[in-house]
Amino acid sequence: MKQRLFILTICLIATLKMMAQEFTLHGRVTDEDSHPIELATVSVASQGKVAFTSLKGEFSMRLHSADSVMVKFSMIGYKSKVRVLRKPRGKQNLQVVLHTDAAMLGEVNVTGEKIQTDQTQEIKLKDARLAPSANSNAVEGIIQQQACRYGTQAYRCRQPLHRTV
Repeated sequence: MKQRLFILTICLIATLKMMAQEFTLHGRVTDEDSHPIELATVSVASQGKVAFTSLKGEFSMRLHSADSVMVKFSMIGYKSKVRVLRKPRGKQNLQVVLHTDAAMLGEVNVTGEKIQTDQTQEIKLKDARLAPSANSNAVEGIIQQQACRYGTQAYRCRQPLHRTV
């Protein structure tokens, strides 16, 4: 009986000691105007831990205590920031402000490709007149009319609500 109590006490002490070696890091990441930065990366490379900020710029992660813990905050379009925590214990709260990186923000070009098929469709002027008015989707209405005329079941066939003359 005494031996079981001794083993239980040793296990309890070991568990408490292991819990004392961890801490919780909470915080918020904002920009210069105090707006939250969503989906910013919060990483501790030495421990292999990564977290992302919420839509409110908030994050939380459990880390192992050490003499010092380097936490890196980064986001595309902002300069990265590193904070070093000295002998962290219990709960740690950080408020981090990231500054825009003017060198990273530049012109963005968006290109796209149109997938071609061998099918062509002729739209006649009289069909264009029956198309919905400008406050509706005129192109979709014309396609729908053509599809109904040729028996395609992909579209629900109906008459346009608005007619322009």
